[in-house]
Parts: sequence; C-alpha cells; structure tokens
Amino acid sequence: MAFAATNAHAAALSLSIPQSAKPLVVRVDGLLDESAWRSAGAVTGFVTPQPSAPADPQTSALVMADSNFLYVGFVCNESHIDKLVHQLKERQGNLWSDDCVEFFLDPTGSGAWIYHWIVNPNGALWEGLHATGSGAPQFKSEAVAAAHIGTDQWSCELKIPLNSLMTTPQSGQLVKLNFGRERKAGEGNQLSSWSPTEGSFLDPQTLAPARLGSQNGVEILSLGSGADAYNQSG
Repeated sequence: MAFAATNAHAAALSLSIPQSAKPLVVRVDGLLDESAWRSAGAVTGFVTPQPSAPADPQTSALVMADSNFLYVGFVCNESHIDKLVHQLKERQGNLWSDDCVEFFLDPTGSGAWIYHWIVNPNGALWEGLHATGSGAPQFKSEAVAAAHIGTDQWSCELKIPLNSLMTTPQSGQLVKLNFGRERKAGEGNQLSSWSPTEGSFLDPQTLAPARLGSQNGVEILSLGSGADAYNQSG
C-alpha cells in the first residue's frame, strides 16, 4: 500500500520546464541571480519519508533549459548554517556524507535509467547513471556546478549538457525527475524530496512527470516562478 501511495503522489505532481530558443545566460556561481531564473520552473514543499511530513527547513528547486543545456538550481533554507557539513571539494567524492542536494532524471520516462547528480555547499559535483536492470555503463559528462553559502541558506547551480545523455529529450517531451536534499546541519541525517519517497531516492516509481517545452510560462502545482521560489526561501 505504501508503494502504491507513493506512486500516486508522484503522478499527481507535474512540472513544465521552460526551454529558451536562445542560449541562456547563467554564470554558474551558485547565486541564482540572473534574470533567466525568474522564468524557471520552480517547486518547493519538500517532504520527509517515513512518515511523510513537510521538511523543516524547506528547500526550493528550479529548472530550465535551452537547446544545449539543462540548468538546475537549489535554494536550501538552513537555520544552523554554522553547522553545515561541507568537507569534500573533489569531483566524484562521497558527497552524500556532506550536506548536499540531488537531482534525478529519467529522460525517457521508461524507468530503465536514472541519471543522478549531487552537489554539496562547496560546489563539488558527483554524477552517476543507475540502471533498474543489471549493471550500468560509466557516465561522465561535462556538467559543472557551483554553490554559495549565505547567512541563513545555501544555494547551488548545476549546468548539464543535454548531449551527454544517451537519449536527448526533445521539446515537448515528457520526462520524469525528482529533487532531493540530505541535511546534516541539524540532528542526524534528514532526507527530503519534492516527490515523496519511501526512503530511496532511486525508485523510478517516485519520479514525477515534467514536460520540456518552449513555452515561457510554467505549469506546476507547488509554486509560481523561479523568482518566487528564491524570494520565499531567503
């Protein structure tokens, strides 16, 4: 019953990813202060697993694209910023031992492959490809990330080359995705995500639908725009 409920919750969520016909201007410095982010698809209302409850503090995630790149941003509220755990700085380190955010993408919606990126407050990046079957090929892209630590929140930006995916999603295509956070600054390890999980971020049934499109507006259930998400978070 819990599995069916989680699957239903994921299906009830929806997100449109604005795609610009012109290259987006983003510096990738972790600040999310470029004007392009104001038109990004944005979500908040992250929940914890088992039992499912609103996460405290909250997280907002933003996503947008142009013809060549997918851009993902996170804004993480943090009441204990002085206790933020961010030891690692190298690429492909065990970033899940730090405070971190995670982005999951199934570009075909089939559940066969899940691309996975992790960014910590230092801007260090981990990336991988998970297979629901046996084995998974090595995945290495030219993705870049950066982060910024403020007084009561930390934020990051992730720039993913679309041509690094085995299947490049086309405008209007339905994909599946999720946004997650591992928080170490509080007591213990708090997991939270936009689409509810039962504790495993890698269950393809918990990924929510999103449509890549060329429209300027967004169609989401959680929040109205990238600027709103950033303003409400900090």
